[in-house]
Amino acid sequence: MKKIFSFLLLACAYISVHAQEYFTITQYDVAVHVNKDASLDVDETIHVHFTEPRHGIIRLIPYKYPLQQLPAGTEKANRQLESGGYAHTMVENIKVDAWEFDVSTEGDYKSIKIGSGDKTVDGDQVYAIHYRMLNAINFFDSHAELYFNVIGDRWETTIDSVNFSVVFYDALPATQEYFVATGATGSRENNTTSNWIDNKTFSGHTNTGLGYHEGLTVGIVIPKDFLVQQNYNLIGIWWLLLPVGVFASMLAAWRKWGKDEKPVVQTEFYPPG
Repeated sequence: MKKIFSFLLLACAYISVHAQEYFTITQYDVAVHVNKDASLDVDETIHVHFTEPRHGIIRLIPYKYPLQQLPAGTEKANRQLESGGYAHTMVENIKVDAWEFDVSTEGDYKSIKIGSGDKTVDGDQVYAIHYRMLNAINFFDSHAELYFNVIGDRWETTIDSVNFSVVFYDALPATQEYFVATGATGSRENNTTSNWIDNKTFSGHTNTGLGYHEGLTVGIVIPKDFLVQQNYNLIGIWWLLLPVGVFASMLAAWRKWGKDEKPVVQTEFYPPG
């Protein structure tokens, strides 16, 4: 019983998205950088106000999404890494400025536990999170689409204000079609002021706060061939290619250094007896 009680105390040491009474988010800033190889570099700055001492927060980032049945006649995106009824992305290079953190996988999410088990914090705190996301762009025959949840719907607290931007690696040929949605899952309401600053940067901010389980999604149409789609299908089976690489290296080394020299037979002449 003591072990179980100790485990429960440790599990409660961190503020998760379920501990709504312990903190609010006063400001949430998100910058999404779209690279030519279709990867996304994401920078999040979360301003948190704790109402009592706690050890930190947990940020959940989804990395797989249930596949939805498309209406008849709808073009299916040319996506990779689809299996078991899910579309998979990859979340890499996770970093947190100035805080201890730990990353694990929890269901459909990457869980970033931020804070120290030895210290508590109170009042206003700032958490800056950085990560790269792969396979997050939908490619079609005539164009590509960015569909990104700038603020996910897993926060069980209020978010007073959101500032967001999407910056492309280079200027687009023209400002592109877009949409922004705020609120609960499935909402089409756009409670933001948002627009293109120029052909490279789309940005906006919320006009009012977000409530419990409310998020913010941005979609942008991208011209064909502006991004280069990568092949991620071999990433999970790279180890199968390892023996081939080792054999090729050994063969090259043998050809260079390991061949035995042909024996030279020297003819000796003796004077007649």
